[in-house]
Amino acid sequence: MGEKTIPAKAIIVDYICDECGEGRMRWFGRQLLCNPPLYPHICNGCNAEKNLDHVYPKEKIVAECDDSCDHDFHEVFPSMGDPSNPSGMRCKKCGKQVWF
Repeated sequence: MGEKTIPAKAIIVDYICDECGEGRMRWFGRQLLCNPPLYPHICNGCNAEKNLDHVYPKEKIVAECDDSCDHDFHEVFPSMGDPSNPSGMRCKKCGKQVWF
């Protein structure tokens, strides 16, 4: 079987500072070698520091389900190890597989 394309777009996810509630957390290039790894961030508003489990801002892919799904674009999540879903992605709203 050949290639298949589906409508998808990228969105940016930002982390708002827990301390001031306004600034955005920015990674400054370090990684803590623990399991799972943590990434030190600093707020660009109040300079508060926090170790986060992802680097922010981060990109997520949102995809459109097949024609039988009534949702528009939405986030997908990995479901690796599911033999019925070789693409490894499922719609977060309806649970249907999303083919990549």
